[in-house]
Amino acid sequence: GNVEALNILPEAENAERIALDNFSRACRELSNARVDAASALSQSVSDILPILGLEGTSFQVNMKLRQGGFNNPYYGSDSLGVDLVDFLLLHKEDNSMMIATGDESRKAQGQGGHIELVGSSGEKSRVLLAIETVLPGSIGSTCNGFDSDIESENA
Repeated sequence: GNVEALNILPEAENAERIALDNFSRACRELSNARVDAASALSQSVSDILPILGLEGTSFQVNMKLRQGGFNNPYYGSDSLGVDLVDFLLLHKEDNSMMIATGDESRKAQGQGGHIELVGSSGEKSRVLLAIETVLPGSIGSTCNGFDSDIESENA
């Protein structure tokens, strides 16, 4: 029993190390793809906002690494992964521009902050419309799933 377990323990530890390395590498690839997609989405949505009456406003998807990063994607008890994502709504104001990111303010592209904190309901709906325009079906797919649940309860 115990002697056999001790004999296979180094092999099991090595297999675990290899699996964690592979997982970390996959997390890095996925994170890099997310950063690219976030940049493209930010630009595309921001380009549409003036058409929707939000001149001087931009949408920014802000990506950062969770504590633990690629070396420890299991860090923390609340979730798994390496990326944290913030959705910011920025308003240009003169030449002095600030972003409130929740835990700090810094010079950046505009004045604003997390969309859930600074966006009015009208601004949020226009941002959703812009996202739906850039990624057709992205908003409707979540709404359709919700509608299906309601329909099945009423049946």
